[in-house]
Amino acid sequence: MAVILDGRKFADELKIKIKDDVNALSRFGLDVGLALLQCGENAASRQYSLATVKAAQKVGIKIYEHILPETSSLNEILNVVHSVNSDERI
Repeated sequence: MAVILDGRKFADELKIKIKDDVNALSRFGLDVGLALLQCGENAASRQYSLATVKAAQKVGIKIYEHILPETSSLNEILNVVHSVNSDERI
């Protein structure tokens, strides 16, 4: 027998749980952060990033965006990755 899942309902419930968890951590002085790293100005990638920012902000997650030029070297990208990895806000 097939089970029909309501994806929108599941997503809405998950967002509520995430928001509750973020708020609980906030009461202990802990902020939840998400870093986004984008290299270049690809329109599809930018739209994805903007959707991610919007979703995160709705549940109280702080966003730290790093947008690098398409001409960035591997070392420049890795420097941002290392910086993000050591950032306690994220």
